[in-house]
Amino acid sequence: MDYLAIFHEAKNAAVAATSAKFAEIGDFGACGFAWVQIPEPMHAAALVSAGLAKKGDADAFRHGAIIYDPGQSPVQSLNVMDAGADAFAAVMARHGIKARAWSRMD
Repeated sequence: MDYLAIFHEAKNAAVAATSAKFAEIGDFGACGFAWVQIPEPMHAAALVSAGLAKKGDADAFRHGAIIYDPGQSPVQSLNVMDAGADAFAAVMARHGIKARAWSRMD
């Protein structure tokens, strides 16, 4: 499995989604953060070892890898951040990698 290619496809989708959502609503709504969790140990280990993700916090997530702010959005809008995380997770899932978008208000 070409994790680098899949990661870049997902990252590009996330950036496009955040850009589109920002164009639609601007930096509006609740402030917050978004990230993607890759819970399966095999995929998580591959992404972490390639430097593409961070190891998940054992207390918060039990296992897996985390990709913070996958859409690389410079705004605080939770709606914009969520769009990027959802797009990233969708691309990973299309490639058979279980992924979940998470977010929280600040």
